[in-house]
Amino acid sequence: KSLTNLLKNAQKDAQKGKNLQAKIKLNALKSLLSSLRNNGVHETAYQVLIHNINTLISSL
Repeated sequence: KSLTNLLKNAQKDAQKGKNLQAKIKLNALKSLLSSLRNNGVHETAYQVLIHNINTLISSL
């Protein structure tokens, strides 16, 4: 899955109150980003995105 699809699906789950499913998708997004780190995703962008994803996960 693409990064944007995972994020959109996590958002839909969160809006429906399916927080566990949203967290699972956000963790999958983190894993996908990690696999692209320094190979398609600049380090600074990686750090910002991971921080934002962690913030989203803790807010659920």
